Amino acid sequence: MGRKIDDLYLENQELYLLQQRKCSRCLEIKELSAFPFQKKSATGYAGLCRKCSYQRNKAAIQRRRERDPLKELNYKREYQSRPEVRGKVRERYVQSRTSNPEKYKAKEATQKQSEKGKARNALRNAVHAGKIVKPEKCEQCKTIGNVEGHHPDYSKPLEVVWLCRPCHRKVHWKENQQPTG
Repeated sequence: MGRKIDDLYLENQELYLLQQRKCSRCLEIKELSAFPFQKKSATGYAGLCRKCSYQRNKAAIQRRRERDPLKELNYKREYQSRPEVRGKVRERYVQSRTSNPEKYKAKEATQKQSEKGKARNALRNAVHAGKIVKPEKCEQCKTIGNVEGHHPDYSKPLEVVWLCRPCHRKVHWKENQQPTG
């Protein structure tokens, strides 16, 4: 394509008024209204017509649905556990923190400075490393589902009681009702 001059293009020393376009998939020449807008292209329109674009997207969605999610998850875990990949991820993390320090200051002030934050981080890291196994049942009501770690004493960060959300709220409510002093 040539140089853009409003809606006119200069090609082969002839001036053409751009009103039609050829789809790069079906190879049909169609009106511009049959093509979606695309800011990054030289013409301002996509290379595929709306119909071909729809068919391509529909096929991609179907391919994604046919994938085995467990196989993908296992591959992702195996890939991310490689030392060279972990190093790259760590480098990006450090670079992000150094280039955007104001983004992390508030979080550090609330999480890392408090005893609660230190206990939460220690527990999260231990569960992630496999040192502590997170059970599937609440220790109080025995319901199966998502459980949370409750720290009765924040100075012992790895000693937790595993509770479901409602039981965890009840425990904290009872702690707040007790008189201090």
